[in-house]
Amino acid sequence: MPTKRTTLLACVAGVTLAVGALVLGVEWRPSGTPEGAVEAAAVGDRQEMVTAPGALPSWAMTPRPYGSRVEEAQAGARQGDPRRAAISTVREAARQYRVGRQNIFFDEAAFLAAMPEVDARYLSTLQEELERASELAALPASTRFMGDRPEVVLERMAMIDLLAGLAEHEQGATDALVALLVAPIDGALPEVAKKALVGERYDMLVALVQVDREAAMEAFSRIEHRELRRLLRPALLKGLYEEGLSVEAADEMTAHL
Repeated sequence: MPTKRTTLLACVAGVTLAVGALVLGVEWRPSGTPEGAVEAAAVGDRQEMVTAPGALPSWAMTPRPYGSRVEEAQAGARQGDPRRAAISTVREAARQYRVGRQNIFFDEAAFLAAMPEVDARYLSTLQEELERASELAALPASTRFMGDRPEVVLERMAMIDLLAGLAEHEQGATDALVALLVAPIDGALPEVAKKALVGERYDMLVALVQVDREAAMEAFSRIEHRELRRLLRPALLKGLYEEGLSVEAADEMTAHL
């Protein structure tokens, strides 16, 4: 597996974007922030302290749920709801993938190859779960995306990680990233959900640039909301920088966008 995608879902810590009218018509100025400054949407250094597990041969061969999702999957199976069980298992597989990548013994290729055993519809399951914003809308208005993130945010970050990893091998995963990037954000959602969704799109775009540069540029050009494009442009550049392009080359490549 390529090693250049070292921190998918990583944004710049403490970034503050100065905007007048913020994306989707809401003002994202947290308390204590001077007028005209805005906390970047869900943008933060993703270097959480993760205790790496031991060698993971069983993970690589058969991703399986653990923790609270085990009970959900078992409950879904008992109630005759295979989709509920599959969704719980896929979300746990994403968490295992995220933790596993911190371990030098983790067989990433085998893990990704085993995903059909977790859920035959794993790509559509990941896309559908990331499209579902209700869990983000339920977050408290005071939620911050720096430091201690809510569990639901961490789970969704892990799902984006997994989808990006799969995109290095499967066109369907690349297509899912593109679809998620260009999908409009519902203006009726609470501000906290909009912040989270913009942050997720930032991470997706960084990842997509490294997987398929042309697809990333085309997807970026299809984002209809001008302010959202402005917020995500740094993600496009970040992905190009991590690909080894100079600042000048990246600016020239994206000048028409």
